[in-house]
Amino acid sequence: TNAHWTAWACFKACFGEVATGDIVRKYKSKPLLVAGAFYVSGRGMRKLAGALMEEFESLAKEEKPDCMGPGFPVQPLLNKLFYQDKLEGMASSFPFGEGPIVSGAGACTDGGVKHSLTDVLEVDREHGLVRTKNGNPAGVVHLPDRCHDNFFAPITQNPEKYIRFLAGTSTSPLLLPDPPTEPAVPVVLTQAERTAEQKVLVVRQEMERQCKPVPFSEQRAIQLGDEDSGLEPIWKNYYVGAEKVEDILRGLELLRIKLELEVVAPVIEYAGPVMKIFVWDDTWHNKIREQWLLAEGLHRHPSVQLVESPEAADLVVWVTVMSRVEKELLPIGCKNVVVVDCADGCSRHPRLMDPEDLLLVFKRSIRLKRAGVFKSDCGNLAEGMKQWAYAASEGMLRKMPGARDLAVVSVLRLEGRTNVARAIAVKTAQEVATKLKVPHKFDGYVGGGGPGVLWHDKLSDPYFDLLGRAKIVVTCNPAEWEGDFRLWETFMSGALVFVDNALFLQQIPHPIVHKEHAILYDIEKTDELAELLEYYIQHEEEAARIAQAGYLHARKHHMTVNRIDHMLITARNKMEK
Repeated sequence: TNAHWTAWACFKACFGEVATGDIVRKYKSKPLLVAGAFYVSGRGMRKLAGALMEEFESLAKEEKPDCMGPGFPVQPLLNKLFYQDKLEGMASSFPFGEGPIVSGAGACTDGGVKHSLTDVLEVDREHGLVRTKNGNPAGVVHLPDRCHDNFFAPITQNPEKYIRFLAGTSTSPLLLPDPPTEPAVPVVLTQAERTAEQKVLVVRQEMERQCKPVPFSEQRAIQLGDEDSGLEPIWKNYYVGAEKVEDILRGLELLRIKLELEVVAPVIEYAGPVMKIFVWDDTWHNKIREQWLLAEGLHRHPSVQLVESPEAADLVVWVTVMSRVEKELLPIGCKNVVVVDCADGCSRHPRLMDPEDLLLVFKRSIRLKRAGVFKSDCGNLAEGMKQWAYAASEGMLRKMPGARDLAVVSVLRLEGRTNVARAIAVKTAQEVATKLKVPHKFDGYVGGGGPGVLWHDKLSDPYFDLLGRAKIVVTCNPAEWEGDFRLWETFMSGALVFVDNALFLQQIPHPIVHKEHAILYDIEKTDELAELLEYYIQHEEEAARIAQAGYLHARKHHMTVNRIDHMLITARNKMEK
């Protein structure tokens, strides 16, 4: 079926439910045209852009502003034009897996039971060489936006510029809702601009090959096409450099003394020689929390010596969240590369096997889930990936409250596909709290923390204050993958942690044990979750005992320095072999 592309392309808003059904019905037996990539001549691209512009102008004249979504729905429009024979032989359509393009979107056409990128990985057992059904390498691999959204980022960030670039000129009121006072100037790259971009690309590739890191002050010169992306604040403010790390760590020491936080020493198990480590900067700074967890752990570990060049290092450690893979500078030519992949989902970095001397790959989210239920490990374990997990940061610590006045608290957000399991858990907790008439609070938007804010920031204080008032905190992993920051934030509050029984909890060093460190529930068994909540609300002493044990377990075995300790042990064992 092709119904999935009408849902996200605003066709229903544009044509209405009945008319949309009529449009789709004619095409359900036809193969889907995948607009994943184009290898075309300039003449063909202009012809294609002309067909798209004609469609846009038609919609604008009909005064249908809802026909265009917040992004740029090129794929459904191309399908519509294709099946109306308006592309005049410019495109061909094949059943999934039989043409020159292999697409992860094939998974979307069988009812959505699989993750799109997972579908690609099941076909691909040779690290990126995706094959068609007849066994030949695919000429083009298309990964749809749900699992590789950076593919579309340049378009969605500035569709007007993209279309004007393709078409040479545009005056469409639909594309330019606030018309400029001067006539639109065609955006066409000159030969000099094209040459300059190509030179930058060559420079980046050479830096990767030579294992040559780029100082922060020089990184802007090697970024491609970001001048209009609105990402300048991310590039400037999210950078975790050495001076920033030292300032934050000093601040945390002062905060610990001021709040009279008890000292609980993490257990260090690595007994080998000092490891010299170089932290690879891929020049993309939108992962401040992941970078911070790594930096804090490295600075706190007694057997780590941070060095200023990869040549002087025993290990080159690179942390990625796979959000802008085409802009990352990879440690291709470095020795003993350790990748810490903190991306959501079970998908693997498309350039994961590019480093020539890849020692280890740690991955936070190894498994695929649906509505919180395990489906597959996506072949990650067979590929030798090691389980990683986020950790508790010292910045999550606050002074323990004298009294906890709320029986149950949850700070989970419930909207969207990735939060459906969380919504189930919170609904169950609300029903129990209401039934027992105990004080409770459920607020997914308390405080001002989030992706761009580290935990020690005062913006996070209201969030941690609410956790500190709780006797029980109900949390839950995302519905489609495993691992989040909220689990470790909750452990640091000292409350009794209720969390769904994700597999990674048993596969990290010093696992989280049910009824010893936390209460692990099955998201599919809400009756059991309700019974557990009722029991521990009514047995406060037992709840407090497990809460204290869980808190101390996390302080001893699940701080940032413990993750680095595990990295050193694993790396040392691999190097000795």
